[in-house]
Amino acid sequence: MKKALIFILVISTLAACAEQPGLMTAPVSSPAQTAEPPSQIDTTVPSITGEPVLESPPAVSAGSPTQELDEAPVEPLPAAPDAPQEIQIEVSDGLSISGTFHPASGEPPWPGLLLMHMLSGNRGQWDGLVPALNSGGYAVLAIDLRGHGATGGEMDWGKARDDILQVLDYFSNLPYINPERVALVGASIGANLSLVSAANRPGIAAVALLSPGLDYRGVTTPDSLAAYGERPLFLAASEEDGYAADSTRSLAENASGEVELMVFDGAGHGTQMLEGEPGLAAALINWLDRFLK
Repeated sequence: MKKALIFILVISTLAACAEQPGLMTAPVSSPAQTAEPPSQIDTTVPSITGEPVLESPPAVSAGSPTQELDEAPVEPLPAAPDAPQEIQIEVSDGLSISGTFHPASGEPPWPGLLLMHMLSGNRGQWDGLVPALNSGGYAVLAIDLRGHGATGGEMDWGKARDDILQVLDYFSNLPYINPERVALVGASIGANLSLVSAANRPGIAAVALLSPGLDYRGVTTPDSLAAYGERPLFLAASEEDGYAADSTRSLAENASGEVELMVFDGAGHGTQMLEGEPGLAAALINWLDRFLK
């Protein structure tokens, strides 16, 4: 009886303590309730609006707008001319350099050749060579230098150097010319101007010089040869054309890159050699093929 009475008092006391404010008892949970199984963990994060957002975005389908933006259409090349065109290229002092653009056979973009004539000559001096160059796949721009042919004006070799650089920039940027495969071909003072111009344009791939001189009218080549560096060089002259032959040998000896040297006998000067030595044109085209194709 006493034991039962004591037990009832203890239970009453504990119940009274639980009802008093300010007294907290931490519930004891079973080990199985301490964490949810990994498969039941919620892997979503709330969005700003309170809606669940997946942590990883859904995969993009094959026809989604995102892929269409990544696949920009390829613009076709502007139509290339299919016949020779007369052109005018205005240079910095307002003079217009006259030239003829001769398209190549085959599909563009084409390797391009800028041709420069001899003193007191004009672009027509290349007429015998141009068809062979075109059929070989080369687009050709032959120009009349300042003070010559249809270009007119006064001869000024300092200004002529700047003219050629501007013509080169125009020619290399034509959409149907491959700017990494542009070479210069010059005869006599046109040869000197070709080397000087290439020395100032590192992107020029090669230079071919017919009867160059160490110094024609103040247009010098030894200094330009050093700046031209290790790019390939084609040199041709004729033995009886003494100054040109000696200059050509000197340039060949001092060149840093690969050189093809041809010295003929009785072939004439500059573009005259193309008629006097029929094998010259074929040798020149074979050499161009090595470095521009």
